[in-house]
Amino acid sequence: MLQVLLGRLLSPRVVRLIVYWTSTRFTAGSLVVWVVDNRVLLVRNGYGERAWGFPGGVMNRSEDPVDCAVRELREETGIDVAAEELTLLGTHTQRAARHIDHVYRLDRIADDGPDAVATGRFEIAEIQWWPLDALPVLRREADDVVDRYLFPTA
Repeated sequence: MLQVLLGRLLSPRVVRLIVYWTSTRFTAGSLVVWVVDNRVLLVRNGYGERAWGFPGGVMNRSEDPVDCAVRELREETGIDVAAEELTLLGTHTQRAARHIDHVYRLDRIADDGPDAVATGRFEIAEIQWWPLDALPVLRREADDVVDRYLFPTA
């Protein structure tokens, strides 16, 4: 919550530096990659770095990574999923941010077509489906996840 407040008052770079220098360990979180009909669901935060990324966030103390993914997807998009619908693709380490993300794939066809996604969430400015061949400017971790899991090199 403090990071959200700081993100509204300070530049993203200053917030990252404050978090980095005041942290003594890594944080962990989860994010969800959902691809339907060659389009991927992305969110854009209303604070901090305003580039696009995958729904996700930091795990609560003693929270299981898959439960974090389910919670964050619901909080950021309004989409309810069961843990069984998520498949762990792997982990992604953001060394500079001292953060590890558990990357999950959602195995579900969009309920009412790929355009039916809730908007107006507290921390999310926009939710949108993007064609895989025309992605917007992505946050660094999202860009790394796209390279690693959506377009892996042989």
